[in-house]
Amino acid sequence: MRFGATLHDVLREARPIHLSATGQGWWHSMVQYFASAVTNSDVSVMALLIGLAGALWPSRRKPSPAIVILAIAVLAFCSFISALHLWWYRWFLPVIPPLLALIAIAWSHLTDQFLRTSWPESLVRLGSILLLFLALWPSMKAAVEQLSQARAPFSSSLAREWILQNIPAGSRIFVETYGPQLPYQQYALFGAEDGKICYRVAPNGYLINVPVARVGDITLDDLRLNRVQYVILTDWEERFAMEQRAYAVPLSVYHAVENSATIVHDFASARGPRVRILKLYFPESPRNLRGPQC
Repeated sequence: MRFGATLHDVLREARPIHLSATGQGWWHSMVQYFASAVTNSDVSVMALLIGLAGALWPSRRKPSPAIVILAIAVLAFCSFISALHLWWYRWFLPVIPPLLALIAIAWSHLTDQFLRTSWPESLVRLGSILLLFLALWPSMKAAVEQLSQARAPFSSSLAREWILQNIPAGSRIFVETYGPQLPYQQYALFGAEDGKICYRVAPNGYLINVPVARVGDITLDDLRLNRVQYVILTDWEERFAMEQRAYAVPLSVYHAVENSATIVHDFASARGPRVRILKLYFPESPRNLRGPQC
């Protein structure tokens, strides 16, 4: 770790005025980190309750120095990131493994304490296993769901297969970033660079186009003059729509394109951005421009 660079970055994140300030104070940020851990199924509410009960339950034995150091480290790091003006859940991820280790220690401590009572040993062990299952169930369920999503086909891959089978060779296609990667030899591919439409030229040794473009960066006339027949939209319109006032111009371009086209296919997958294939309908034009190359 470069300590100087790390200190510089941390001081900038701690600025009272931050361009991306999302923190709302130490207490709110701290609560939000733990709430997000529960929402993301990284830690369950039952696991946190077990950890709290294990920490508060009186014991004759003093905790080992290693446990104390680990607990202090977790609390100190959580306090540190909660004090920053930028809230980012990924900063909390290093806390998860030691936090789970502390919860496991608390669970073992509670089990030992109950075994010393007059309760039947079999009942205590059964209850301990039940508590462990309840604590792990949300994470196990989330892991199965994530595995199912990871096995689902990627939206851009599905779109690519459909295009190769259904769109004639030689068609003129504008593809947004994160869209399907199409072969240069089969289609006339368009992108955008510096706010202008451009014809995608295959670099040396490349057979597949990696799209770099956003429809909101050009105009409907650019597509018309270059006689683009198909537009492949990803999720950029949805991103711009989150801040409509700031991106009113790009959104107007999307609306104009959609009003001049028909959606021939819409791919929504568990993985990847939404991909829509639009077919444009323009009056015949004598111009057949390719624009600058990119």
